[in-house]
Amino acid sequence: MVEQKINIALDTYNDLFSDFDISAFQNRSISLDFKEELESHYLDENLKQLKIIFSIPKKQRNVKNEKIIIKRLKQFFISKQQNYSKRINLRKQKGFNLIIMGFFFITLTFIFELFFTDWLPLYFSNIIMILGWFGIWNGFEKVVEVPPEFLTKKNMYISFSKAEIIFIDEEDIKI
Repeated sequence: MVEQKINIALDTYNDLFSDFDISAFQNRSISLDFKEELESHYLDENLKQLKIIFSIPKKQRNVKNEKIIIKRLKQFFISKQQNYSKRINLRKQKGFNLIIMGFFFITLTFIFELFFTDWLPLYFSNIIMILGWFGIWNGFEKVVEVPPEFLTKKNMYISFSKAEIIFIDEEDIKI
Protein backbone atom coordinates (compact mmCIF):
# COMPACT_ATOMS: atom_id res chain seq x y z
CA MET A 1 0.00 0.00 0.00
CA VAL A 2 1.33 3.41 -0.99
CA GLU A 3 1.15 5.85 1.90
CA GLN A 4 2.11 9.50 2.07
CA LYS A 5 2.35 11.74 5.09
CA ILE A 6 2.12 15.49 4.80
CA ASN A 7 3.44 17.34 7.84
CA ILE A 8 2.48 20.98 8.32
CA ALA A 9 3.49 23.12 11.28
CA LEU A 10 0.96 25.64 12.58
CA ASP A 11 1.37 28.46 15.06
CA THR A 12 -2.40 28.62 15.60
CA TYR A 13 -5.48 27.14 13.95
CA ASN A 14 -5.94 30.48 12.18
CA ASP A 15 -3.00 29.57 9.90
CA LEU A 16 -5.40 27.27 8.04
CA PHE A 17 -7.91 29.99 7.30
CA SER A 18 -8.14 33.26 5.42
CA ASP A 19 -6.96 36.30 7.36
CA PHE A 20 -9.91 38.27 6.00
CA ASP A 21 -12.59 35.86 7.23
CA ILE A 22 -13.48 36.10 10.91
CA SER A 23 -16.33 33.56 10.81
CA ALA A 24 -16.49 30.55 13.08
CA PHE A 25 -14.25 27.62 12.09
CA GLN A 26 -17.13 25.62 10.56
CA ASN A 27 -17.83 28.41 8.00
CA ARG A 28 -14.45 30.02 7.56
CA SER A 29 -12.70 30.26 4.19
CA ILE A 30 -9.59 28.16 3.76
CA SER A 31 -6.36 30.13 3.30
CA LEU A 32 -4.90 30.18 -0.20
CA ASP A 33 -1.42 29.90 1.34
CA PHE A 34 -2.44 26.74 3.16
CA LYS A 35 -4.10 25.31 0.03
CA GLU A 36 -0.97 25.95 -2.05
CA GLU A 37 1.28 24.50 0.65
CA LEU A 38 -0.83 21.37 0.86
CA GLU A 39 -0.90 20.99 -2.94
CA SER A 40 2.88 21.41 -3.11
CA HIS A 41 3.34 18.39 -0.81
CA TYR A 42 1.04 16.13 -2.80
CA LEU A 43 3.24 13.65 -4.66
CA ASP A 44 1.38 10.66 -6.01
CA GLU A 45 -1.99 10.24 -7.73
CA ASN A 46 -2.00 6.52 -6.96
CA LEU A 47 -2.11 6.88 -3.20
CA LYS A 48 -3.99 4.34 -1.17
CA GLN A 49 -3.51 6.20 2.10
CA LEU A 50 -2.83 9.86 2.82
CA LYS A 51 -2.24 11.29 6.26
CA ILE A 52 -2.19 15.03 6.91
CA ILE A 53 -0.48 15.83 10.20
CA PHE A 54 -0.69 19.28 11.73
CA SER A 55 1.70 20.09 14.54
CA ILE A 56 0.68 22.90 16.83
CA PRO A 57 2.04 24.12 20.20
CA LYS A 58 0.46 22.17 23.04
CA LYS A 59 -0.86 25.31 24.74
CA GLN A 60 -2.75 26.24 21.53
CA ARG A 61 -4.53 22.89 21.09
CA ASN A 62 -8.27 22.48 21.55
CA VAL A 63 -9.76 19.07 20.68
CA LYS A 64 -13.25 20.52 20.14
CA ASN A 65 -11.92 23.03 17.61
CA GLU A 66 -9.84 20.33 15.92
CA LYS A 67 -12.94 18.23 15.24
CA ILE A 68 -14.69 21.25 13.72
CA ILE A 69 -11.62 22.11 11.64
CA ILE A 70 -11.25 18.55 10.35
CA LYS A 71 -14.90 18.57 9.29
CA ARG A 72 -14.45 21.97 7.60
CA LEU A 73 -11.32 20.82 5.75
CA LYS A 74 -13.11 17.69 4.51
CA GLN A 75 -16.02 19.86 3.29
CA PHE A 76 -13.55 22.12 1.48
CA PHE A 77 -11.78 19.18 -0.19
CA ILE A 78 -15.07 17.60 -1.28
CA SER A 79 -16.25 20.95 -2.63
CA LYS A 80 -13.05 21.41 -4.66
CA GLN A 81 -13.29 17.84 -6.01
CA GLN A 82 -16.92 18.42 -7.03
CA ASN A 83 -15.91 21.70 -8.68
CA TYR A 84 -13.33 19.94 -10.86
CA SER A 85 -15.84 17.17 -11.65
CA LYS A 86 -18.34 19.82 -12.78
CA ARG A 87 -15.70 21.51 -14.93
CA ILE A 88 -14.87 18.18 -16.60
CA ASN A 89 -18.55 17.37 -17.15
CA LEU A 90 -19.27 20.87 -18.47
CA ARG A 91 -16.42 20.54 -20.96
CA LYS A 92 -17.78 17.17 -22.13
CA GLN A 93 -21.31 18.60 -22.42
CA LYS A 94 -20.00 21.46 -24.56
CA GLY A 95 -18.28 18.83 -26.70
CA PHE A 96 -21.51 16.89 -27.20
CA ASN A 97 -23.31 20.12 -28.10
CA LEU A 98 -20.64 20.92 -30.70
CA ILE A 99 -20.95 17.41 -32.19
CA ILE A 100 -24.74 17.78 -32.47
CA MET A 101 -24.33 21.22 -34.02
CA GLY A 102 -21.77 19.80 -36.46
CA PHE A 103 -24.08 17.02 -37.59
CA PHE A 104 -26.90 19.53 -37.98
CA PHE A 105 -24.77 21.74 -40.25
CA ILE A 106 -23.58 18.81 -42.34
CA THR A 107 -27.17 17.62 -42.74
CA LEU A 108 -28.13 21.14 -43.73
CA THR A 109 -25.38 21.05 -46.36
CA PHE A 110 -26.89 17.92 -47.94
CA ILE A 111 -30.34 19.54 -47.94
CA PHE A 112 -28.90 22.61 -49.71
CA GLU A 113 -27.25 20.39 -52.32
CA LEU A 114 -30.48 18.46 -52.93
CA PHE A 115 -32.74 21.46 -53.44
CA PHE A 116 -30.48 24.14 -54.91
CA THR A 117 -28.41 24.26 -58.08
CA ASP A 118 -27.43 27.92 -58.12
CA TRP A 119 -23.87 28.79 -57.18
CA LEU A 120 -24.73 31.13 -54.26
CA PRO A 121 -26.68 28.58 -52.16
CA LEU A 122 -24.02 25.95 -52.93
CA TYR A 123 -21.33 28.43 -51.88
CA PHE A 124 -23.13 28.88 -48.54
CA SER A 125 -23.53 25.12 -48.21
CA ASN A 126 -19.74 24.73 -48.44
CA ILE A 127 -19.29 27.29 -45.68
CA ILE A 128 -21.90 25.49 -43.58
CA MET A 129 -20.09 22.17 -44.16
CA ILE A 130 -16.88 23.70 -42.83
CA LEU A 131 -18.78 24.78 -39.70
CA GLY A 132 -20.15 21.26 -39.39
CA TRP A 133 -16.75 19.59 -39.53
CA PHE A 134 -15.33 22.19 -37.16
CA GLY A 135 -18.10 21.42 -34.65
CA ILE A 136 -17.64 17.67 -34.91
CA TRP A 137 -13.87 17.68 -34.54
CA ASN A 138 -13.78 20.23 -31.74
CA GLY A 139 -16.63 18.44 -30.00
CA PHE A 140 -14.82 15.11 -30.06
CA GLU A 141 -11.69 16.79 -28.75
CA LYS A 142 -13.60 18.25 -25.78
CA VAL A 143 -15.28 14.91 -25.02
CA VAL A 144 -12.20 12.71 -25.34
CA GLU A 145 -9.34 14.91 -24.20
CA VAL A 146 -9.85 16.34 -20.73
CA PRO A 147 -7.05 18.71 -19.63
CA PRO A 148 -4.66 16.72 -17.43
CA GLU A 149 -4.60 19.44 -14.77
CA PHE A 150 -8.37 19.00 -14.24
CA LEU A 151 -7.97 15.27 -13.63
CA THR A 152 -4.88 15.75 -11.47
CA LYS A 153 -6.59 18.35 -9.27
CA LYS A 154 -9.77 16.27 -9.03
CA ASN A 155 -7.80 13.18 -7.95
CA MET A 156 -5.73 15.23 -5.54
CA TYR A 157 -8.83 16.59 -3.81
CA ILE A 158 -10.38 13.12 -3.71
CA SER A 159 -7.23 11.96 -1.88
CA PHE A 160 -7.37 14.95 0.47
CA SER A 161 -11.06 14.35 1.25
CA LYS A 162 -10.31 10.72 2.17
CA ALA A 163 -7.13 11.56 4.10
CA GLU A 164 -6.72 10.98 7.78
CA ILE A 165 -6.26 14.40 9.36
CA ILE A 166 -4.66 14.56 12.77
CA PHE A 167 -3.26 17.20 15.10
CA ILE A 168 -0.26 16.56 17.29
CA ASP A 169 1.64 18.55 19.89
CA GLU A 170 4.58 20.39 18.38
CA GLU A 171 6.65 19.42 21.39
CA ASP A 172 6.19 15.67 20.62
CA ILE A 173 7.98 15.88 17.26
CA LYS A 174 11.29 14.07 17.29
CA ILE A 175 13.89 15.60 15.02
